[in-house]
Amino acid sequence: MQWVVFTAAFFASAVEFKEVQTPMMPALQVNIADPIFIGDFCGFILALPTALFLSYWISSGSIRHSATGVLAAFAGALFGFLAILGWVGTLIFSTPLSGANGVTTFFGSLLLCSILGGMACIFTDQVILRRNTRDYRNFRVRP
Repeated sequence: MQWVVFTAAFFASAVEFKEVQTPMMPALQVNIADPIFIGDFCGFILALPTALFLSYWISSGSIRHSATGVLAAFAGALFGFLAILGWVGTLIFSTPLSGANGVTTFFGSLLLCSILGGMACIFTDQVILRRNTRDYRNFRVRP
């Protein structure tokens, strides 16, 4: 028992936590008052009803649990939001992309989040159908 306490004390004193800053990977920065962030967020919020309704509509006819498709659509739309914010905004770099403003970011986010939400739903439906083909061979739409 004494050996375990000595080993833990030795390793605790030997490990030093230092903040390492590298020029290759800057810290993630989110500025809520930035017009690019506001445009991206509003585009994401307006794209959610479109993406989620479309994914529910697609999934209800193809797989039994349509909540999986809706969850995948939300994940795809969230990925689009973060991709636009990282590419155009100040998520990764301290200065935004030159020539970008809130309006163009809004429309880009609206389109990209809707498209990626639908694509994620379709991809997830295909994965589920491929893994469970036995369950869906004689699948009939209920009247």
